[in-house]
Amino acid sequence: MDLNLKSKIIFIAGASRGIGLGIAESLPAEGAKVALTARGAETLEQTHAALAEKHGAANLWRMAGDMTQTADIERALD
Repeated sequence: MDLNLKSKIIFIAGASRGIGLGIAESLPAEGAKVALTARGAETLEQTHAALAEKHGAANLWRMAGDMTQTADIERALD
């Protein structure tokens, strides 16, 4: 399926489990650049490693933080 996401940047909060993980698993195959965030650093690293192994690391970025906190959101967007 072509969702016209090639080179689009998609920011996913809660990317290491649940719906966020499901979204994170599907977007790299569509050519999107994916920014993964989650509160748990260890789980996020595992998610990033699995996605990088499957899709390559070039279009994946990650940052652990609480996306309900303004400072973490600003840090992620920088």
